[in-house]
Amino acid sequence: MQAQPYILECGKLFRFWGRAHSYFNKKRYNNVYSIEDYVENYIKNEGKYVEGEAFIDEAESMSEFVILGMRLTQGISILDFKERYGIEIMDRFGEQFNKLIARGLVEYKDKRLMLTETGLDYANQVFMEFID
Repeated sequence: MQAQPYILECGKLFRFWGRAHSYFNKKRYNNVYSIEDYVENYIKNEGKYVEGEAFIDEAESMSEFVILGMRLTQGISILDFKERYGIEIMDRFGEQFNKLIARGLVEYKDKRLMLTETGLDYANQVFMEFID
């Protein structure tokens, strides 16, 4: 059996391995936690990978967009945020970003917000700023 995990970006997640989570149509799904059950279902082609789901509201979606995007070396596009949510990112998270920029953990460059070299070392602390 050849494994076929899928590579993803925020909001574009469909098929994974056991224990993985995905997001589609404002819902988060989690696969079965047992890798044995996942593989068994894959071999049997039963398609019983999803074990649970939860609705993600707009506020949580915005936070996840920022957290997942900040994990990428290129950071997040303020234009993508505006296109997706219809508001400026600084209108929603200006206080957090201004504080992180002042601390030297985040920088604004080419219409993108991204972690600095120092921010990479403190990424988890940066991400905590966006959890409600």
